[in-house]
Amino acid sequence: MAIFLSNISERETRMFFTATNSPHPTFDLSGCDLVKTPTGLLSRCKNLQKTTLDLSNNRLKTLDGNLENLDELIELRLANNNFKELPSDASKMKSLRILDLSGNTNFNKIDQCLVIPQLRILRLRSTSVKKIPPDIFQRDCPLWIDTDANLGYPPGNVEKVTEKMNKYKTLVSPLIE
Repeated sequence: MAIFLSNISERETRMFFTATNSPHPTFDLSGCDLVKTPTGLLSRCKNLQKTTLDLSNNRLKTLDGNLENLDELIELRLANNNFKELPSDASKMKSLRILDLSGNTNFNKIDQCLVIPQLRILRLRSTSVKKIPPDIFQRDCPLWIDTDANLGYPPGNVEKVTEKMNKYKTLVSPLIE
């Protein structure tokens, strides 16, 4: 068992070192079996001007640190973790356009995602989200929700949602590619 834990620590250390020293805009710590956000990770993303943070395929329940350090982040990948909700200061990620929460089976707080001002793509496949809140129409920025669930739209808005989603897919397609 000690060898297994040692390998996880080695992998995390190696990936942290590689992401820190790479000129690539992605800080990739996916699949490191992280239970906790590494100390200083969020500030390091800001200092290194990373635009994507990939923490998918870990065991994280929250993001530890000051989310204000992610104010220039464009994409945050949190897929296949243990998130039930986002941190209360999620709105501080002012440039975030893509948020992937797929595979966080207990996540059901879509309203927390709506406070992220520039969010355009929200991936929610295999989550517990069942309903879109009415304030989705109050956003200044269009939002495309990628989900495999049969979401319940706010009453009386099915046509409005369908029309807006078709329009928004056209607007955000360059961000998907």
